[in-house]
Amino acid sequence: MKTTRRIATPFLIVASSLLVACGGGSDNGGSNNSGGTGNSGSNDTVTLSATVIHPTVCNTQVPATNAELVVYDNNWAIKSRHTPDATGKINAVIPKTDFVNISLITNDGEGSARRISVNTFTQHPVGDLGIFQTADVSADGCECQTTNLTVTTGQWLEYPPQLIGYNSNKAIAPHNTFFNSYEFNNVEICRVAGGNWPTLYAATHWSETPRTAGYLSNYDPSDELVIDLEYSPTTYSANFDPAASSTSVMHHFGDAYISYSAPGSSSDIELFDNFPDFNAVSLRVYDSYSNYYENIEVRQGRTQRYTVAAPYSSTVSVTLPDSEEQEKLMQAMLAWLSSDSNNYDLSNINNFETFFATLTATLTDGSSYTQTFYGPNRGVIPENVLPTDYGVEALLNEESITFYFSMIRYGERQSYQQYLASSVTTSRLTLTERLLGNRSQYSSIFVDISQ
Repeated sequence: MKTTRRIATPFLIVASSLLVACGGGSDNGGSNNSGGTGNSGSNDTVTLSATVIHPTVCNTQVPATNAELVVYDNNWAIKSRHTPDATGKINAVIPKTDFVNISLITNDGEGSARRISVNTFTQHPVGDLGIFQTADVSADGCECQTTNLTVTTGQWLEYPPQLIGYNSNKAIAPHNTFFNSYEFNNVEICRVAGGNWPTLYAATHWSETPRTAGYLSNYDPSDELVIDLEYSPTTYSANFDPAASSTSVMHHFGDAYISYSAPGSSSDIELFDNFPDFNAVSLRVYDSYSNYYENIEVRQGRTQRYTVAAPYSSTVSVTLPDSEEQEKLMQAMLAWLSSDSNNYDLSNINNFETFFATLTATLTDGSSYTQTFYGPNRGVIPENVLPTDYGVEALLNEESITFYFSMIRYGERQSYQQYLASSVTTSRLTLTERLLGNRSQYSSIFVDISQ
C-alpha cells in the first residue's frame, strides 16, 4: 500500500489524504487511453466553437475574455490552447474527429480573490460546445442604486423574512429587526441601464408557518420602499418521497425565487402563483448522511428535483433514487481513491450513465481552485489537465480540499452523450427554461468528501 502519491493533479492529492485516513488500497495499473475518436489522422479539419460570458448584476450577459479552451489528444496530452476574441467567442480548428477531450478554463480576479475554474469533458462531440459562464459577475450595461427597504407583517415571526430580487437571485437577511417590521439596509438594486427596476419579493422564512409573502414593482428606489407580507398562498397537492430527510418548494419568478421547506409527510404544497412573473415551481426531495474517518468526512446522499411550468395543474410526485445505487457509488469511489489507477468503472450502477467529479480547494495564497471532470459511467479521470503556467500545483494545500463525486440524469434514463447534447442546447436558455422540457426531472446520487 502506498501512503503518498505523486502530486500531479488535485485528484491524486485527495487520494493520498484519504489513504492516510482510511487505509487499504491496491497497486492496480491503468491505461490513460480515453477520449477522442474518429478520423483524426486525415488532413481535414473541424471547428470547435464556444462562447464565454460574464453574468451581470442586472441578470444579463456580457462577453468574457478571461478564459481558454484546451484541446487534448486521446491520452490527455495538451494539443492546442485557444482564447476568446473580444466578443467572447472561441473558434478552434483541429484535425477532423467525431469526439474530443477538452477543458474550458476561466480565471477570475487577482491575488487572494483569484478563482480558477476548470471544466473537463471527455468524448465531447465536436462542433458547437455551447455557452460557458465565468464565476466573475460584471456590472457592464447595468445601472445600480443602493437603498433601504422595510418588510412589514401582521404576524409575529419566529425567523426573519427573506428578501429576493435585489441584484441577484439569492436572498439576504435583515440588518435590524423591530416588532413586525424588518429593515434591510444598503440593498443594491440593479437594472439594465434605462430599463425597469426589478420586482422585489419578500416572504416568510423557509421553515415559517403560516406562510405569507409580498412584492413591490413599479417603484422609484429614491422613495421609501416597503413590502407588506399581505398575501397568503394557494394550496395544491403533491407527493414527496417519505424517505426524504428534507423537502422543498421553490417558486421561480424570472431571475428570482422564493423557497420554503415542505413536511415530507405532507401531500400539500403552497404556492404564491398570483405573483407577477411566476413561471415555474420546483419540488425537491433530499436525503444524506455522513461517516467520519479521523478528520475526513464522507457524506453520501441522493436527491430528485421536479420542475413544472405555471400554472401548476396536476399532482407531481418526487421520488428519491434507489439507496442501493448510492451505496455502490460510495464503495466504488473509496476504492478508486485507495488505488493507484486513474480508471473508474461505475457500470454496475443502474439508471445512471453520466458521472462527474469536482474538486474544490483553497490555495495557500488564499485563492480558490475548482476542477470538474465529466464522463460516462466507465473511463479514466485524466492527470495534468491544467497547463502548468497557471501555477496551481505549487499552491495546493492537502488540508483544504473538498471532493464531490456524483452520477446524474435528466428524466428516467439518459446517456452521457445525450447529457452533453442537452447541456449545449440549454446553455442558451434562460434560467427557468433550463429546468423545464426534457430537464424537468433531475436525479442524482453523490459522495462528498471533505476535511
